[in-house]
Amino acid sequence: RALHVPLNGTLHAVEELPTAEVEQALEEARAELRAQGKRPRYRDAMPLVAAKLGADLVVCPVLTDYHEYVFYGGSPFFGDDTIRMDSYVALEIDGYDRAEQKNISKREPLLPRFVQYAGHGGGAREGGRRGARARDEAQRARDAAAPRDARA
Repeated sequence: RALHVPLNGTLHAVEELPTAEVEQALEEARAELRAQGKRPRYRDAMPLVAAKLGADLVVCPVLTDYHEYVFYGGSPFFGDDTIRMDSYVALEIDGYDRAEQKNISKREPLLPRFVQYAGHGGGAREGGRRGARARDEAQRARDAAAPRDARA
C-alpha cells in the first residue's frame, strides 16, 4: 500500500522510490554491517540506506511476530457450534531522519484480538472483556429505549 501524504499531488513534497532500488540499498547496507563484524539490524542499517538513496527520511516496517489460530467448538467455554479466530501481530518501525541525524526505532506488539462466530448462521462478535462489556451496555440501552409494553 502506498503512503498517503495530503496535498502531495500539488506540493510534490514526498517522492516514493522504486522498490527494487530500496531493497538493493538495504541489502548493501546490511552486507556492510556484516563486513564490519556487526549484527545487521534494520535500525543500524537505516543511516546507510538513507545515504545510499540520498533520502531525507527512511521508514522500514518490520514484521517481527504474528500468528492466527482458528478453534472449532468442543470447548467447555464455548458451545460445540462456535468458531473462534485468534490473531496477533507485532511490528517494529525502524527509520532514520537525516535532517535531525536521528535513528527511529519503535517496537509495539498489537494486542491479540479474537472474533467469535456463534452458531452456523450467527453473526461475528468481538471477544474479550471490553467486547462483552460493550455488548452488555448496548443491550441495556436497547432495553431502555424499547416501549414499556413491548418489554415482556
